[in-house]
Amino acid sequence: MSEHPVTVADRDDLWVGEDVIDVGRVAGTLEDESLGGVAVFIGRVRSPNHGKTVAYLEYEGYDAMVLTVMASIAADLRAAHTGAAQTGAAHPGASHGAAPDPLLVAIHHRLGRLRPGEVSLVVAVASAHRATALAACAAAVEDVKRGLPIWKLEV
Repeated sequence: MSEHPVTVADRDDLWVGEDVIDVGRVAGTLEDESLGGVAVFIGRVRSPNHGKTVAYLEYEGYDAMVLTVMASIAADLRAAHTGAAQTGAAHPGASHGAAPDPLLVAIHHRLGRLRPGEVSLVVAVASAHRATALAACAAAVEDVKRGLPIWKLEV
């Protein structure tokens, strides 16, 4: 991982496991008076999927590997989205050369058997500005779906 201008990685909330995800608690881990924008994505098991009824999904993953990839995703988000703030591009009216926005990241992914309606993924991002939080949250969801070493069996 490369060095990033703003480091709050020690405050990121990364988790993988079989317990039910408490969405409110996840969003609450990003509490910071200086961060006015918090974007949250909640992924749930759906049925039907592609016209077929889904009884359940079975998620499997190796916790240590999943957490390592989550940390990398958070670091990459921070590099991409705090870098935009440095150039003034992250939000309207930002002054050129201003200090970069801090970015806090929470990623929780559930493993095991989940039935339709159950929460499988929560991604939350907090930043000083909503545009940065929204863009970083959307990017995080895509990175999680593309790169997290979690395997899904649909039954």
